[in-house]
Amino acid sequence: MTPKLVAWARANLVPEADLFVTSSVNEGRAAAADVVRGGYDALCVGGGDGTFMQAARDLLGLGPERVRLLFPLRLGGGNAIHDVCGSSQPTRAGLAADVARAGSDEASSRLGLLEVNGILTHFTGVGIDAKHVEDFDSLIKQKLRPGLLGPLFHGIPAILLTVLARTLPRLIREPRSTLRIINEGSPVHRLDAAGEPTGEAVPSGGQLYEGPITIAAAATISVYSRSITFFPFADKLLNRFHLRVSSAGAGEAMANLPAILRGTYFNPATVWDFGASRVRFELSEAPIRGEAHSSRASHWRRRRSISASDSPGNLARSAIRRSRIPIRIASIACRARSAGGVRRARSMSSFRRGSTIES
Repeated sequence: MTPKLVAWARANLVPEADLFVTSSVNEGRAAAADVVRGGYDALCVGGGDGTFMQAARDLLGLGPERVRLLFPLRLGGGNAIHDVCGSSQPTRAGLAADVARAGSDEASSRLGLLEVNGILTHFTGVGIDAKHVEDFDSLIKQKLRPGLLGPLFHGIPAILLTVLARTLPRLIREPRSTLRIINEGSPVHRLDAAGEPTGEAVPSGGQLYEGPITIAAAATISVYSRSITFFPFADKLLNRFHLRVSSAGAGEAMANLPAILRGTYFNPATVWDFGASRVRFELSEAPIRGEAHSSRASHWRRRRSISASDSPGNLARSAIRRSRIPIRIASIACRARSAGGVRRARSMSSFRRGSTIES
């Protein structure tokens, strides 16, 4: 986000009083409080997935129904939610079209969110994903983008370069983590290549997986980032999230990378998919990642529970018990497009434009 674009937005996009430019989490929270006090019915959030989710957390913390609709403007790095919502490209015409769309009478739909360790997010994962984030930050954001050729290192090319130059070599030379996954919710079936239940159901308390992992991740949307489909069954699961586990090695990943990025690669010997309502991760030392959540786990002492519900009012923050991290679902209204058009849920009764942009 550049000062030039901020100046243009003030002059052309929305009235200056309706534009909130923030540069820190605290400033973002203050802006969210101003939005609630201002009685806005919709908020356009400029930034990536992390900025969008932080705005969602701030607003939901002030009351689930205080702002009726959030819409992401494609002004960040990871843009998974933007893909789900059909955000325009980050041109001036695209931004203007998205703000107008947020203020239209187009129906919105609900976006399910996980709650991880008291933090709302659409995604959480362990394993190589966290390593990829580290690699992307060190190679692309810190080393290449500040240089003269920085504009070239964006989107899919930047992701692929990181994977090939940093993340896959780490997958070869570094030991993999060990993970145990326990079902703590309703019975869970493994999903086949079409996303249909297969085999016997695993009851609550049963073990879904134990062994080495390359990645284990859960999400409520199909897109991982930049139109990469990693959770192809997330949109069809009702009151559940898509849980994907893989033990694929570097050779298998390299040979099937295009299909992996499209979400069409399935190997029942190295990829496990589940539609779960609540699970618990018990992992050996490994990086953990979720939007706005990153840490290192100690050997078999860190447990993560993930649960889901379609109830928009299910926002209660459960206390963290010893070795337990309860996670529940929340939801926010979001413009969303699917292959068949707009997924309809409800319309806004009124609209007052507001935008928040992270500088």
